[in-house]
Amino acid sequence: MSSYRETLQRVAEQTLIDPEAFTQLDRRRRRRHRNRRIVAAAVALAVAAAGTWGAIALVNVGRQAQPASSPRLRTATANGITVTFPSDWTLVELGRAYTNEGTHDAVPRFDFFQLTNYQPGLNPLFLCPGNVSIPPTGVLLYVHAWPGVPPGKPQPWPVAPVLTQLERGACGPGHYLDWSVGFRKFQAVILFGPKAPSHDRSALLATFRSMDFRWFDSQSLIYSIPAAWDMQTRQMTEELLGTYKDVLASVTSGGRRFTISMMPLELFKGEGPTLVLENGDIGPIQPPGPGEAMIATRYSNNGQLHIVVGSVRKHVARVDVVTGGRTYRSTLVDFPREFPGAYRGYFFNLDGIKVNGGQIVARDSRGHVLQSLPLF
Repeated sequence: MSSYRETLQRVAEQTLIDPEAFTQLDRRRRRRHRNRRIVAAAVALAVAAAGTWGAIALVNVGRQAQPASSPRLRTATANGITVTFPSDWTLVELGRAYTNEGTHDAVPRFDFFQLTNYQPGLNPLFLCPGNVSIPPTGVLLYVHAWPGVPPGKPQPWPVAPVLTQLERGACGPGHYLDWSVGFRKFQAVILFGPKAPSHDRSALLATFRSMDFRWFDSQSLIYSIPAAWDMQTRQMTEELLGTYKDVLASVTSGGRRFTISMMPLELFKGEGPTLVLENGDIGPIQPPGPGEAMIATRYSNNGQLHIVVGSVRKHVARVDVVTGGRTYRSTLVDFPREFPGAYRGYFFNLDGIKVNGGQIVARDSRGHVLQSLPLF
């Protein structure tokens, strides 16, 4: 843990951030514990140093309830590609491509996302394009940039998911589909287990057809790690960029995308896996400190408060924003069952709400107030 803090602090000291790159950030007024504050700031700087990282791996948690006869759906954007799929499926954002400045690194792969109807874990060895072995009832969709030079000119998107005979490629025997968006060439791999239910097969094909590229920015796909950084700092940044993340929740507010995902790195000693917030930069969501039930970070644009993001301890059952005589409930974000964490995330989308002072209130299961913070 100490090596993380020391390395990330060096990154923060070496990095110059364009103040126009980020929306004004109003952090909580009370002074945070020094070490935890350094880690949060430095991780964000480590990834944002060479330019802002557009929000990725988005999930719409504000969806309406679906009829009992149909599956609940959610919409996610991973590396700029938006898909809609059953809410109990797993979306893995496959890291970000990077090169080391001043070296002759090979052109990095562009692996965008993998979607499955089961929990595949986050070990790259067992995810596409590695040695994938799906369960008999599993279905899988993997999307990446076309490896090398396509043998022909792929059709422009949209293309129909016409499944021809099985081919062998990046993820083993599967159905391979090619297309283009602008000058970028894409390939998808569709895999079905031998006992995959027909409704899951149909849902995967519907997910493929739902892909939307309006947020895709092919000009900012590669992060360049500065040559001036020392070896340990470069290795740390590579790890942060390359770590696969399990998408948990997202919201669009104030014209920006805010995404909460989970990475299996323990950045805070004793807290287990770490929640990550992506909103143009990237950094961990800190757990509350000793004696605290809740912390909050406030994001404004042109002087207007748009969203509050923070964390609470497990015994907090709900978080409310009270403003203008009305109470608004937050969206709580839990770690996935396979990666239990020691805290929870939450957010409020305040778009369309007239904010006039107020408080952020954490309550237990009986409604008792555990802690309150000023909204401004």
